Amino acid sequence: MEAQAKVTKLKQKKNVMHFTALAIDKLRPARVERDGKGKITKVWTRKYYDTELRGFYISVGADSKTFYVRGYLGNTDQHIKIGSVDDWSVEKARKRAREIRLQLDDGIDPKAEHRKEKAGAMTLRDALALYMRRDNRLRQSTKEAARALFEYNLADWLDKPMTAITRDMIRARYDEIRERVAERPRGRADYVAKRAKRPTGLSMSTDVMRKFSAVWNYAVDMDNPLGDNPVLALKKKWPPIPRRSVVIPEKSMPDWWAALEEEPDGALKDCVKLVVFTGLRRSEAERLKWEEIDFKNAILRLPRERLKADRALELPLTDVVLDLLKRRHKDRGDSDYVFPTTTIGWAKNKDGTRRKTHPAHISSIEEPCNRIGDRMGLRVTPHDLRRTYTTVAESLEMSGHALNALTNHAPKRDVIGQHYLVLNADRLREPAQRVADRLQQLIRKPSKTA
Repeated sequence: MEAQAKVTKLKQKKNVMHFTALAIDKLRPARVERDGKGKITKVWTRKYYDTELRGFYISVGADSKTFYVRGYLGNTDQHIKIGSVDDWSVEKARKRAREIRLQLDDGIDPKAEHRKEKAGAMTLRDALALYMRRDNRLRQSTKEAARALFEYNLADWLDKPMTAITRDMIRARYDEIRERVAERPRGRADYVAKRAKRPTGLSMSTDVMRKFSAVWNYAVDMDNPLGDNPVLALKKKWPPIPRRSVVIPEKSMPDWWAALEEEPDGALKDCVKLVVFTGLRRSEAERLKWEEIDFKNAILRLPRERLKADRALELPLTDVVLDLLKRRHKDRGDSDYVFPTTTIGWAKNKDGTRRKTHPAHISSIEEPCNRIGDRMGLRVTPHDLRRTYTTVAESLEMSGHALNALTNHAPKRDVIGQHYLVLNADRLREPAQRVADRLQQLIRKPSKTA
C-alpha cells in the first residue's frame, strides 16, 4: 500500500509519467524564445521522469527528445545521455539505464568506460584527422606535408586502432625508415649525411615519429584515454640531430656566383639570386607574385598566410634586387608569378589518381644549386643560401632585432623586442642595403693586379 501511494503521488506531478511510445510521442516541444528574424535565442528544456525506474528521464528540447539517466558516482551527481527517442525504444533505453545505474552503484564511471571504448576504436587515420582540425592553427601546407609523411611512411598503420600500435612496432618502423632512406639512390643524400656527420635517414625517421607523437598526444588531450605514448620507446634511442652549419665560404663566393651565371634557366637562376640577396625561404621566393612587389616604394610585401612565421613581412628592396625584379617585370608576359614555369608536373586528384599539370611557378631551385655543387664540389641547399645571408648580415654587427626582422624570424624574447620595437621597411632599408653591398663585394672576383 505504501509503495502504491508513492507511485500515485509521483503521477500527480506534471513531469512524472509512465514511459510508453505513445506517451512520449504526445510530449510537446519545449517553449522557445526567438529574435526578430525568427532565430531561436533561448530554450526552456523540459524533463520528464519515468515512474518505473528511478533516475530515468527524457529531456525535451525545441526539436528533440533524448533519454537520460541520473545517478550518483560517490557524491557526484551524474547525468548520462543514452540517446534519442528516434534511435532507442523505451524498453531498450530503460534496460540501458538500469545497466548504467548498476555501474554507478559499483563505483564505475560509465562516461570513462565509453571514452575507453571510443579510444579503442580510434584509428591512426581518425587521430590524424582530429589533429588536422585543431583550432585551424595549422597551415594548409603543414597539413599536406604531415599527411604525405604518414601516407608514405605509415600507410599500413592508418587503419589500425591507435591502441594496437605498440612500442615494439615504433622501434621497428623507426629503424626501417632509416634503412630505407639510406638505401635509396645515392646523390644529394650522401652530401647531406657527410656534411652533417650523421647517418642518412635519421632526419626522416625522427620527423615521422615526432609527428606521430604529436598526433597521439593531441588525441589524448581531446579526452581519448589511449594510454602511454609508444614513442617513449625511442627515449634512449633517439639521438639528437646536429644543426646544419653550411654556408658558402667567402673565398668561394666569386667562383660559386660565376657558376650560377652559367646556368641556362633564367627563372631558376634569378630566383636563386633573389634568395642570396634577401635571405627569403625557398617557398617564399619560388611563389613570389607581382602583386606582392611595390615598385614605387621599393618594398616587398608577403601576406601572413604564405609565411612560416605566421605574420606578414615587409622587406625593403635593395638596389640589386630592385634591378633584378624590374628586368623580369619588363619581360613578365601574362603570368602572375615573378618566376613562372611551363614544365609539366603532376597533381593528385581527389580520388587518389594523378594528372599532368603545368605548375604556375618554379619549384626546383635546388637543381642549379646541385649542378654547381657537382662542378665545384661544394653542395649547398636553398636554406644554406639563407644561412649564408644571415651570416654575412651578422658579420656587419647589426642589431639582433634588425637581423631577425630581415629574415622574418620571431622577435627577440625581451621587453623591447616583444612590446616596443617597430621595425618597418623604412627602418630596415639601411641595414638591408649594407648586407647587399657586402654580398656584392664578396661575389666579385679579386682583381689580378690587386
